[in-house]
Amino acid sequence: MSVQRVKLLMSALGVVGIMGAVLGGPAGCALAVICTAVMITVYMKNTAAIANISQDNPKVRTLRGVTIFTAAYAAAIVLLAVAANRGILDAFADKMGPKRFETAEKLLMAVLLGLPMAVYGNVAPKLPRSRHMGLRLPWTVRDEQTWIVAHRVLGLLSLPLTVLLFIPVGTGMGFETYVKLWWTPALLLWVGIPALASGVFYWRKYK
Repeated sequence: MSVQRVKLLMSALGVVGIMGAVLGGPAGCALAVICTAVMITVYMKNTAAIANISQDNPKVRTLRGVTIFTAAYAAAIVLLAVAANRGILDAFADKMGPKRFETAEKLLMAVLLGLPMAVYGNVAPKLPRSRHMGLRLPWTVRDEQTWIVAHRVLGLLSLPLTVLLFIPVGTGMGFETYVKLWWTPALLLWVGIPALASGVFYWRKYK
């Protein structure tokens, strides 16, 4: 199967999977899970061709690892959403009390962003330039050196920002304040600084 057909197949599976998730219910959820599983299988078998690298390139293993992590992370988010929808989190809130539950909420938010920050930050400098994975901006996908700059900066920022996410967890900072003044800025900095740095590099290179 050609790379173009593989991409079309994965796009079609993605659309059907999203439709299943939107429809909800056991049938919709089952459809979404099946489509996701097939997408991952197709990608795993065609990783090198999609990324336009040789099959024996070490980056193939990196791409597959990132794909598995992303799928597991997405599944965890879905399970968390289901738990919230069914009132399971509210039951925990009643048992833990307001203060302890607020601390748990902040810890959960820190983990939800800190974990992908740490994982993606570690592998970012190893990612090959492509339009399918990584910091895919108009200037990063056009130039190899710009891609490298963006992902090196992303990697350097990841550990410090991950640590910063956990600092207010045990403090008296409210949950909403934490999200607005700490969590959201950390996310914006994690993406914004590499985007800006690589954009400046690209502009200076080609001005």
